[in-house]
Amino acid sequence: MAAELIAVSPALGPGLGQMLDTGRTLGDMALVLGSIGMIMAVGILVERVVFSPLRQRTLRNRGLIR
Repeated sequence: MAAELIAVSPALGPGLGQMLDTGRTLGDMALVLGSIGMIMAVGILVERVVFSPLRQRTLRNRGLIR
């Protein structure tokens, strides 16, 4: 997200970090909290879809779980 605050692509539109920064700049607490909620949801989704299966496979390959 830090990178998207530095370099914004008009073709992709505003990202979550840009939306969070806009809410902070405007003093719009609803936008800030909504942005934080979306960032949390994306983080949970990535954890469940990408990292959890990767962790399970790594543990299984190393013989630490069945």
